[in-house]
Order: sequence, then structure tokens, then C-alpha cells
Amino acid sequence: GITRYVVPVAVVPMMITYYFDNRVSLLSGVSLSILVAGIFANDFTLLVISIFVSAVGVVAVGVLRGRKRLTNSVFLIGSAYFFSLLFLGIAQQIPIPEMARDWIGGLLNGVISAVLVYGLLLLFDYIFNVCSEYKLIELSDLSHPLLKMLAVRAPGTYNHSIVISNLVEAAGEAIRANSLLAKVGAYYHDIGKMYMPEYFIENQRFGKNPHESLAPRLSSLILQNHVKKGLEFANQYHLPAAIKDFIAQHHGTSLMKFFYEKALTLSKGVPVNEADFRYQGVKPRTRETGILMLADNIEALTRSVHDINVSKIRNAIHSVVEEKLQEGQLDECPLTMRELQIISKAFEQNLIGVHHARIEYPGQEKMISGKKAAKSPQKAKKSPEKKVQELEDKGI
Repeated sequence: GITRYVVPVAVVPMMITYYFDNRVSLLSGVSLSILVAGIFANDFTLLVISIFVSAVGVVAVGVLRGRKRLTNSVFLIGSAYFFSLLFLGIAQQIPIPEMARDWIGGLLNGVISAVLVYGLLLLFDYIFNVCSEYKLIELSDLSHPLLKMLAVRAPGTYNHSIVISNLVEAAGEAIRANSLLAKVGAYYHDIGKMYMPEYFIENQRFGKNPHESLAPRLSSLILQNHVKKGLEFANQYHLPAAIKDFIAQHHGTSLMKFFYEKALTLSKGVPVNEADFRYQGVKPRTRETGILMLADNIEALTRSVHDINVSKIRNAIHSVVEEKLQEGQLDECPLTMRELQIISKAFEQNLIGVHHARIEYPGQEKMISGKKAAKSPQKAKKSPEKKVQELEDKGI
């Protein structure tokens, strides 16, 4: 009857796919199918169909993107039941009315599976503070309160984060990392700069830099503090642990060279503690946070270069990657040298698109400087009487 095909066998493997790996999902689908078939008197037909439907559910979750996954999984699971039951029904000469009952059961199974998966995802995300794709899609909405606040309080940082998000997404896709997680992490990595935003260069206007009047040690404390403040904002808005990692790890223990060297210059021989000028964070521990660290530094470097071109972009990428490797900032990160090469290429292609050349039209410089463009000289119009007189003088 209908009952045996209503059992939502695909739910468990689909859930595992969201959080873990396709291979583990398929194995769990086979195991669960054997268990369900055993409950229904070792029904071999149910076993085969359950394994097939579980595989379809796993593929649906693994291939489809965004919110389409669950809505389309209803159709895919229902279709899987329909065609598998049709094939086996014809092979076993099952009457049409009985097959129709089974088809209805399969369709209900698709609906039940989708609803259960969606509900369990929300429940697990909330209880265990994990980060499913559905949670990431929710956090990627630029109307999220934290992102709206960032755009108002620190507009330069907000725009920087958007540019960074495109860089890390492209690099993540290139090495088959979790590109959506990397992109969302980039959105939130600098939210701590909402506290004292004017002390960060992207938010400074018209060349006014408050650090010029501060001691180097105080400047380093302000910069270090944006990581701490970012984690406070993240806790306040209940961001998942995976997103907090981007905040805590995107600077690692990097040295703030500018302020360290400034302190050395002003110290007049007095020893300067290098540790005071290092970020107090955690080194990147995932591929995604490692990508963000590189993208953050590369974007800042290329933004500061005048007359940027392909060669300068390539050199900037190479310099940052080499520097982070030599500093040991990527020692705890599972990125391979091969992946770093692929990431560098993805950064290069993306930044070339960002810094593409533009045509300079006549008068643009004067428009920007506020000066009025000079009017092109026009010849004075001659009256009809003067034209007639000129023709008569020429004897025409």
C-alpha cells in the first residue's frame, strides 16, 4: 500500500549532505534503506527504490543552489518514486490502481521530506549554532541589520567588504572551497570597525588621518580592538561560530608594520616590543579564512597603488602571498601551494576587472576640478544683408 513509500528515507542523507559530505550521505542512505526494507518484511522492491530515491535526494542537495534546493527536491523525489515504481510495476506486472496508490505515496514522501529537512535545518542551526547553507543565504542578505548599520557608520569599510566578498567567492569557487561561506564571512569580517570608524583609512575623508596625532602604540591598540569589537557585535547579533572565525582569524597575528616602524623611529634607541604591534587574533584554520586574509591584504595594497596595471596587480598578489607564508600566518591553514597558485590567478582576474581602464573624455578633468569647460569659439553669424553685399562686391 501507500504506507511503505511514505517513509521519508531521503531525509537523513539529505541532512548529512548539508553539513558533511556526499559520500557519507550516500552510505547513510543505503544503510537506512536496508533498515526500512527489513522493517517491511525484507521488501526488496522497497530497498531498491529507497536507495535510488536517497541518491536522488543527495544529488538534489549537492547540485541545486540556494532556496531552490528544497522546492525542487519535492519534484525530484516525487519523480524518482514515479519512474522507479513505473519501471518495477511494469516488470512485475503490478495493476495500475496499486501503482497509482504507490505514486501518491511517493509524492507525499517528497513533500514530507522537504518540510522535514527545512525544519530540521532551522532547528539544528539554532540549537547547535552551526551554519547550513540556508543560514548563509539568510546572512548574505545585504538588508541584514548588521550590514545596514555597517553601511551607515562605516561606508568605506562596507564597500571594502563588498569588494572582498567578490574576491573570496571567486577564489573559493576556483579551489572548490565553500565559496558561499567565504563570501558571507567577508561581509562581516570587519564589522568591528563600526566602533571608531574614522581611525580606519577607508573611512577617512579628504586626507584627514587622526593617527598622525597619536602615539604608535595607541594606534596599534585601536586597530587591534576592531577584532574584539567585531566579535562583540557578532555575539550580540547571534552570528554562527563559522562567521565569527572570519572576524577572529582574518588578521591572524600579523605585524602592523607601519606603526611598528614608526615606533622604532620615535624610540631613539629604546627597545620596542614587537608583540605590542601584532594583532592578537588566531591564525586562519580553514581554507576559507585563509583566502579572506590574503584577499583583505591584497585589496588594501592594490587600492593604495597609483596608476594600477596588470603587472602591479600581479606583483601585489605575489608579495602578499609570500609575506604571509614567510610570517607563518598560513601554517595552520590547510591550503596547498597548488591551491595558492589557483587563488592568486582568481584574484588577478577579478582585480583586473575591478581596476579596468576607462576612457577619458574631453572636459572630464575640468568637470572633476569644478572648473567650467571653455566654450568652443563660434563665428559670428552674418546677417542676410551683409551676405548680399559681399556677393555684389565679388561681382557675383
